[in-house]
Amino acid sequence: MADMLTVEKLTAGYGPVTIIEDVDIRVGKGEIVAVIGPNGAGKTTMMLSLMGLATVKSGRVVLDGEEITKLPPYERVVKGLVLSLERRRLFPDMTVYENVMSGAYRRKDKEKIREDYGMVAQLFPIIEKRRRQLAGTLSGGEQQMVAIARALMSKPRVLLLDEPSVGLAPIARRMVFEKIKEIRERQGLSILVVEQDASLALQTADRAYVLEQGRIAMEGVGLALLNSEKIRQSYIGI
Repeated sequence: MADMLTVEKLTAGYGPVTIIEDVDIRVGKGEIVAVIGPNGAGKTTMMLSLMGLATVKSGRVVLDGEEITKLPPYERVVKGLVLSLERRRLFPDMTVYENVMSGAYRRKDKEKIREDYGMVAQLFPIIEKRRRQLAGTLSGGEQQMVAIARALMSKPRVLLLDEPSVGLAPIARRMVFEKIKEIRERQGLSILVVEQDASLALQTADRAYVLEQGRIAMEGVGLALLNSEKIRQSYIGI
């Protein structure tokens, strides 16, 4: 399987402070890959580093064979690396429709934009149903659907999801991960998801990595890690 995203020996942080060190991750074409780990392990820093939003001190980020390590964030988006941030980060005083369409702000292909809006509205029926509602009035689960739809409007080749279930009720969490699987099935997208709910993430992912204290501590097939005694004791409480 060809890699859509390759992260090689990535060391990054903020200013002089190093948060992650020597991180190696790969995401194959059409693959869902999860990164789990405790609070403070460096998961969000890793995602921000991939987008050029944290200080990369060494290592490489390669998107479909092209090194993008030194590109500014907006150029990474144009090339197809798109991040949906933790806690949704919607514009609360804009409508659902306006939030979704903001994901296409750099695109000029109006006909294709309309097609893609139809696609995300089919994937997330809440979008058309609440089209004119202010995004800030939606439930947490509904906001997460809008945030993912907004990211999809940027035409990602690799979709990065940072803690998509954070702050959500259990039923909403499960719904989000069902939609992640559906996105992969419908579009063949490569998806890298950082998630604290280890059980949901490992059930969904083809492969997964465990990030502890800024370093990769374990990696393997999602279900194999789910059944690992160490993972069950440390992250699932079994």
